[in-house]
Amino acid sequence: MEQNVVLEMHDISKNFTGVRALSHVDFTLRKGEIHALMGENGAGKSTLFNIILGNLTPDSGNITLNTKINLGYLPQVIMDDASNEEETVFEYLLEGRPIKKLKEELNSLYETIANIDNEYELKKYYKKINHVSELLEYYDEYNAESSLLKIISGMNIEDNLLDLKLKNISGGQKSKVAFARLLYSNPEIMLLDEPTNHLDLDTKDYIINYLKNYHGIILVISHDIEFLNEVTKKTLYVDKIKHNVEMYNGNYEKYIKIKNERDLAKKRLYIMRN
Repeated sequence: MEQNVVLEMHDISKNFTGVRALSHVDFTLRKGEIHALMGENGAGKSTLFNIILGNLTPDSGNITLNTKINLGYLPQVIMDDASNEEETVFEYLLEGRPIKKLKEELNSLYETIANIDNEYELKKYYKKINHVSELLEYYDEYNAESSLLKIISGMNIEDNLLDLKLKNISGGQKSKVAFARLLYSNPEIMLLDEPTNHLDLDTKDYIINYLKNYHGIILVISHDIEFLNEVTKKTLYVDKIKHNVEMYNGNYEKYIKIKNERDLAKKRLYIMRN
């Protein structure tokens, strides 16, 4: 896999009780690319998301992810989770980066090696220590809370909301909070399903600028054409009839122009042949 390639799908097919959802899907995603995922309802966009997330296993083909990959997903509808409903909004946001757990793990590892005199065992634990240290560096532990506060401000999450328990906020507020947590979690691949549904104009502008400067890969399903034209650089089109995926360079506007030109050329060729 090339250094800047983060995800590859090769010859992916998926059926549901005999009905074809995806057929021989091939594409490659690279760092710094923002893709729109387009297609009619029922074309297979959600199936593709779930295969990337690991929720579905393809019937054939291979999916290759960078081994250290972090995936983040914003669903269209935020489902209630009883395990965190008692948390405050700020506690929930802060847990977007597992810094506290990683620091506890690192301290535990250091305590363990203090009592080990076997060189082979020490090497194993030092390898674990290096891995945890790399993760803490990735999550920027010393500046993390400052980064979170900037996201909170940029997304217009008011101070009084931060102290409320998750169970006491509205569905729209939960969507905004979940989006803020996703941004803070700093995943290498971000999957977004209708991300602008509950955003006011100022927050939407902030999100557009944030995503334009994002270091990783973004794959977004959206009917917000203005948003897609602003942030996307490439478009993946899921063909409902062929069940495959075509890659188009450019944002939504360019994708529509190129697709219409291709469709017109195919139509003319069909007429000529018949």
